[in-house]
Amino acid sequence: MKGEYVIKKENQKNYDENTKLMEDRLVVMYETGEVSFLDMLFSSSNIIEFISNYYMLSQITECDKELLDTIEEEKKT
Repeated sequence: MKGEYVIKKENQKNYDENTKLMEDRLVVMYETGEVSFLDMLFSSSNIIEFISNYYMLSQITECDKELLDTIEEEKKT
């Protein structure tokens, strides 16, 4: 019984931390304004920068998706 309480408390802590991370991410997105992925890609000065920007945007998008998925899973438990 006590072990279950510790697990739930730890899950709540993880959920709170991840929710805070997402809130911070949304604030940063809001503060930086609307910059579309296409604008960022097409502002590249050469193909190397284009590929680098594409990779970076892919990684950011994947991390955001994983964070949202984690929050959803933690919400269910």
